[in-house]
Amino acid sequence: MINKNFYPTPEKLIYKMVFLENIKTILEPSAGKGDIVDFIKKRNEKLDIDCIENDEMLQNILKGKKHKLIHDDFLTFETNKKYELIIANPPFDEGDKHLKKMIELQERTGGKIVCLLNAETLKNDYSNLRKELKQKLEKYNAEIEYLQGEFEEAERKTSVEVALIKVEIPEKNVDSLILENLKKEVINEDIFENTEIVENNFLNQIISRYKFEEKAGLQLIKEWKKLEPFIKDKINPKKEDYCKSIINLEIEGASKYSDNWNNSYIEQLRLKYWKTLFENNEFIRNFTSNIRSDLFAKIESLKDYEFSLFNIEQIKNDINKNLEVGIEKTILDLFEKCTQEYSYYPECKKNIHYYNGWCTNKAHKINKKIILPINGFSRYYDDGRLETYRLSPELFDMEKVFNYLDASKTTSNISFLLERANQEKNYKIELKYFNLTFYKKGTCHIEFTNLDLLEKFNIFGSQRKKWLPPNYGKTKYEDMNKQDQDTINEFQGKEKYNEVINNKDKFIIENNRLFL
Repeated sequence: MINKNFYPTPEKLIYKMVFLENIKTILEPSAGKGDIVDFIKKRNEKLDIDCIENDEMLQNILKGKKHKLIHDDFLTFETNKKYELIIANPPFDEGDKHLKKMIELQERTGGKIVCLLNAETLKNDYSNLRKELKQKLEKYNAEIEYLQGEFEEAERKTSVEVALIKVEIPEKNVDSLILENLKKEVINEDIFENTEIVENNFLNQIISRYKFEEKAGLQLIKEWKKLEPFIKDKINPKKEDYCKSIINLEIEGASKYSDNWNNSYIEQLRLKYWKTLFENNEFIRNFTSNIRSDLFAKIESLKDYEFSLFNIEQIKNDINKNLEVGIEKTILDLFEKCTQEYSYYPECKKNIHYYNGWCTNKAHKINKKIILPINGFSRYYDDGRLETYRLSPELFDMEKVFNYLDASKTTSNISFLLERANQEKNYKIELKYFNLTFYKKGTCHIEFTNLDLLEKFNIFGSQRKKWLPPNYGKTKYEDMNKQDQDTINEFQGKEKYNEVINNKDKFIIENNRLFL
């Protein structure tokens, strides 16, 4: 259903709106399906453009075009990022509210506004809001051009008269807050400790801390720029003199000569908080190693997005979409590592039970006891100390994989049990699904204690490898042909197969149920 306020801007009108001289950062607060942003990017694809759009269908179009969607409702949008240009064709029935918000944003730091309104918004100032808006436009000497018929041949037609408004708000000259007042604020440094990420209280706390640091850092930058002329290494230097600051302020990723310190600081701060979120154990405790790797591979791009509840929800939704593929890949990778990857190692040859699979003679599954060439002991201390970082990811993934197969919420506790093993000098670690025993010769023995779950693991891997008959788990043993029965006999035997048939939910699980 088309949004009643959605009137895409005609290209000939966009041409009148857009000017990009000395412009690097742009906000489009009513982006629609991205017509204005498309037009701008054709002229300069290197510009930093942020989009806001409230309609979910239009949000998906913007994402499909790879435009940067940073928020949903412009009227609730908060940021300290400086935009050199805000350009918009807002909803006509809320045009006054949107233009007022644009002016308020640019009054913070100065900047340009180009806005298209229903002409009646300015001509009929029946409300206090509209009266205030006209006063603001007069104060900043806004350029207003009334246009008739601009939408008569548009994608969505209307004969309404529009007003094209262009205004430039000068940067404020604010005195140093440090010289006026010394203010000390205290942060609770234990904000991340023992707090579950799933609780809204935690999210509110971490976002509040982010906003505080953002405010504090931007204030420091502003105060530094005010104080810097007073802390040169010369008093009243001549024009030809070379002088430098006695105290220097540096921002990661920004040149000392750059005039864009604010945005550089905000980018680094966002990156810090996204990393903090992704490193929080409550957030990533059930992620397998490949999902974590994919997540951290994308983290650098998140510096362009506000650290907000809206964007955290967007990240969570993206993770949920990719979770099924990531977990299935982890299960199959682990199945391969436990069966074939270490087959070169003499002690690992007993890991596998070989059988003639369906239409192949290369099938195999994992035995109750397996050996992996993993040396978890310290190279620097000769006291039998185990070190978590030296353990291969498959040990941690194995616990998570069995947890997913078990449809449980068990969290990984290998690290905790390793520490206890170090204290007790006991290197047999009992976990929920299997036991680990480490040997100083460089091996780890794994004994599975939940054999039904091991059977499910083997069935899952063998089915995905197409080593089991296509009708596995669907047809009774007696109704199978001899070739299929022979495969079942070598894989698990008639008795175990009948148990699977009678307990399908226990041994066979579809992906949509596995990852629910």
